[in-house]
Amino acid sequence: MPVKVKVRDFQSIRSADVEIDGFTVVTGSNNSGKTALQRAVRGVFQNTKGTAFVREGAQKCVVEVDFGKDGKVKWSKGTGKRDRPTYNINDGPDIHPGSSVPDEVAAFGVVPIQAGGQEVWPTIAPQFTGQVFLLDRPGSALAEAIADVERVGQLNRALRASETDRRQASAALRVRMEDLVKHEADAKFYEGLDVALNAIKALEPVRESLATVDRAIDGLSSLRDRLTVARAEAARLLPVDAITVPPVQAMQDIQDELEAKQALKQRLEAAQAEAARYDGINDVLVVVDEAPAERVLSAIDVLTDLRDRLEAAREGVKDQRVALQKAEQLQTVTLDAAEAVLVEVGYCPTCRKMAGDE
Repeated sequence: MPVKVKVRDFQSIRSADVEIDGFTVVTGSNNSGKTALQRAVRGVFQNTKGTAFVREGAQKCVVEVDFGKDGKVKWSKGTGKRDRPTYNINDGPDIHPGSSVPDEVAAFGVVPIQAGGQEVWPTIAPQFTGQVFLLDRPGSALAEAIADVERVGQLNRALRASETDRRQASAALRVRMEDLVKHEADAKFYEGLDVALNAIKALEPVRESLATVDRAIDGLSSLRDRLTVARAEAARLLPVDAITVPPVQAMQDIQDELEAKQALKQRLEAAQAEAARYDGINDVLVVVDEAPAERVLSAIDVLTDLRDRLEAAREGVKDQRVALQKAEQLQTVTLDAAEAVLVEVGYCPTCRKMAGDE
């Protein structure tokens, strides 16, 4: 596969595109740019120092070598104070290696050889399968490099032995470069995350304030419900013109009387049960035997007493019923008055409980 070389603004070359396919020879008259082309290619693989080679009037030079499926490398260098040597491998991110050559560039395998005591760059082909690029060398040096069969044989064997490793390294490099591009794209997704985290931390006091507001809202909701109930109760008691609040002692006396009436009610219920046992008894038949008169008289007295007690009990039951009814009526009136007082005042004057509390 041909190797394509693009040179822009390098020495006398403003723009040149060269395709190297097999053994390629560049010829031309003096000052036609042969040496500039050779130096431009060498600059890619040795990161030439200085900036004197940048074409006059241009801000930077750019040299690109495309090895086809094996990848491509672009090298540029500018004349500005802030310009740095820049490499780009396979359209990946830019690399600024300073004065050195990146390992990714060395992985293409374009290296010089020693011939005639000099360093010669005879090839730029990554596969080393015949693509040879010879420029600006004395014939004796090139003849020595080609005629030294043993040296060339050793070089070819070494190159073939390293070719597999180089291909594997090149493949691994492509994968790593793809991973790098992917990871850089993924990293952009998290750009500004620190700002978001700082914003979240800054919102923490606001969150606590909102929690306080929520609790206050819950309290206000409870008060609103109690107010609704109080308004309904007030509407129910609206016809009441005035309320006389009984003294605490009077209410206590009423409570004591109520308890006494409850006790009387219990006694009444017991008396009613006892009286029920004698229901239907109108007369008492006394069988007189031959016992002494004292015993007869005593029995009569007992029966008479029982009859009187029965009548008295019946009258007491009636009285107790009347008293119980009055006590119940008084209890109802008292409870209504106490409830009205509780609603009006807002708390019970006896137990100090707030209105609405269980």
